[in-house]
Amino acid sequence: MNTILTQIQENIKSEIKIDSEGKAVVSIQGAARLAGIDVAALSRSFQSVVKKPTKLARFLMEYGFEGVVILDFNKNGVPDIALSLILNYYAHHAGAYCTEIAKMTLISFSTVGIRYWCQKTVGYEQPKKPRIVPTKRTK
Repeated sequence: MNTILTQIQENIKSEIKIDSEGKAVVSIQGAARLAGIDVAALSRSFQSVVKKPTKLARFLMEYGFEGVVILDFNKNGVPDIALSLILNYYAHHAGAYCTEIAKMTLISFSTVGIRYWCQKTVGYEQPKKPRIVPTKRTK
């Protein structure tokens, strides 16, 4: 993984929450960092659903996110599926606002997803590390 992405990953660890079903939610700040954009711009895009949706907001709506849900991203964070769409948007569809960080992040995430899918398809399970039990020291 790229050094920049490694730094971003370390910086946003505390901004990621995983629910009981394993779904991730990333804070708006973390999502903005992963896309290489300004957090205020991302927030404005989410808020735009109220009056005049931005291209990003319309992109999210095209994929089934309702306006009220998108508006809620500012307060409750960005679900993993929406984050994937946001990264895709800023990697390929944002025109002059496309970012290299979004492209690198999307490629990194895609690799992990493809690897997981391949492993699951063939029934691969990662070997469990042997548990090391400390021995008692004798005096």
